[in-house]
Amino acid sequence: MNSLCFATILFCFFAFSVKAVPTSIRQSFDFRNGSVGNTGNTLVEGYADCGSLGRLVSFNLGECEKTPCTLKAGHTYKAELVSIIAGKYAEFALAVDVKRDDEIENVNYFNFPFPLYPGLAGIYFPTDIQARHKGFNELQIRIIAAGVNEACLLADVNID
Repeated sequence: MNSLCFATILFCFFAFSVKAVPTSIRQSFDFRNGSVGNTGNTLVEGYADCGSLGRLVSFNLGECEKTPCTLKAGHTYKAELVSIIAGKYAEFALAVDVKRDDEIENVNYFNFPFPLYPGLAGIYFPTDIQARHKGFNELQIRIIAAGVNEACLLADVNID
């Protein structure tokens, strides 16, 4: 029991102290399952929040280290998003779109009949992205719950 209390206190201390760290450094933390560590992919620098209700913690896209990420048409890339959820929801969806000017193409859309709860521990959202839209230059990943963007990120890409 004492070790569980100590671990909880240590995690809470670390989680609260991360908020004081600059955003560029904070993006390299992954709170997946309440732990800190890299998910295995390279962490991407330079992505932007596009109206998240919650807080984006990290984003990985294949071997890309900094936007704009170069993606080869016809290849599939592993994307991972970690977000701290702000609200409580009965279900949610994961949407992945690519953009070019005013044109938007959906890449993936998944509904999940699982609840989301607010809290300190971030939630890990993995997905595969097929780069099949040559010439598109922006990637948008959204976690949608109750009609709001609980998490939303934009990353510059070059799909060639």
